[in-house]
Amino acid sequence: IPLRIQNCVVSGSRITVNARDGLPPYRYSISSDGGSSFSPTQTSNIFECLPAGDYVLRALDACNNFFPCQGTVTILPPSSRFTCTSVSPGVTNIRVTSTTGGEAPFNFTLENNNGQVFNNSTGIFNNIPGCSYTLTVTDKCGKDTVYTDITCIQTNLKIGINCINFNNRTASVFATGGVPPYTYFEDLSNTSNNTGNFINLV
Repeated sequence: IPLRIQNCVVSGSRITVNARDGLPPYRYSISSDGGSSFSPTQTSNIFECLPAGDYVLRALDACNNFFPCQGTVTILPPSSRFTCTSVSPGVTNIRVTSTTGGEAPFNFTLENNNGQVFNNSTGIFNNIPGCSYTLTVTDKCGKDTVYTDITCIQTNLKIGINCINFNNRTASVFATGGVPPYTYFEDLSNTSNNTGNFINLV
């Protein structure tokens, strides 16, 4: 009975080649250029930590008869789905809900716009300060997928008046929502501060 490949199974960045018939023991090789050239043969039927791309695989038996896996086999890079929720102005929860492709286990790194870095193996980041974020998903083999400019819906910026005293030419205002800290401007005198209190108004 001639050598055959029963199937080629993809799991993350791993391909398992299942050969049958022919004359064991089997050897296996892989090509990343469409079958123009193949790697040296190996006795293991598992190819691990493969970069994203399309591969052609084949098995050889003891008589050097070979049989290719039908078609190409595709390895995908790590890809994650995540949620982004604004807890309060400038504070965010980001949670990875699923990751496909790549090879588990995964590591997750979150960096905010202030350069603060948070790292864990769960993909759950709670009460993280910042306005925008970069999420890096790294698999067991060290392959990265990077998501940049992640922003969450923030509360709209609103301004209110504490007090205006025309006799003393003073005013006090406050802001809510948006992303603190706030800067307050008074147009006529072309002044600004971060307290919202103005004196000697014109």
